[in-house]
Amino acid sequence: DLGLRPADRVIVYTGSTTFANQGEIRELLRAVHLLDRPDRPVRLVRTGFHPPEFFAACDFDWQRFTVDTGFVAKARLPALLALADVLVQPGRPGAFDDYRLPSKLPEFLAMGRPVVLPACNLGRLLCDGEEALLLPTGSAAEIAGHCERILADSALAHRLGDGAAAFARRHFDLAHIGPTLLAFYEDVAAAPARADWTQIN
Repeated sequence: DLGLRPADRVIVYTGSTTFANQGEIRELLRAVHLLDRPDRPVRLVRTGFHPPEFFAACDFDWQRFTVDTGFVAKARLPALLALADVLVQPGRPGAFDDYRLPSKLPEFLAMGRPVVLPACNLGRLLCDGEEALLLPTGSAAEIAGHCERILADSALAHRLGDGAAAFARRHFDLAHIGPTLLAFYEDVAAAPARADWTQIN
């Protein structure tokens, strides 16, 4: 359905391009541009919406290796993720990525595919080289280098995929997370207020 060929190696990124992540998405596109070559074609499968002005700033032929699916219903995402040789969450430590948890990361990890992500937020809990490969700078060259390692080493790919799935089972199982989150909210609600909010009109 996506026009992929048997020889294509596939990187998947699910999510739209916004004003906040344009730089990161451009680094991902540049990374795939570096990876794609005639003897080992690499395709980037992406979902979501992407503003036309974003592509106007690209100085390379991103369309050659990109498969844009547009909006994809949630129920179809697992099938797309299952196509991946590598799942990449671009980004870098800093004010934007340090304090967020991209909603796609639990899904990426649960798929049992190799994951590349920034060395911040959730990446601070993952064991580099065992559960994922971490990006200290998030540059295109760094993303490409990590993906190259995975594509060239099937043992590494299997180890990372198994480690990612095990991490997801430990940290994102709803039967465990639900009571833990409820207990956190109850602790916060039971703590005395740090300010006298009754004085605010």
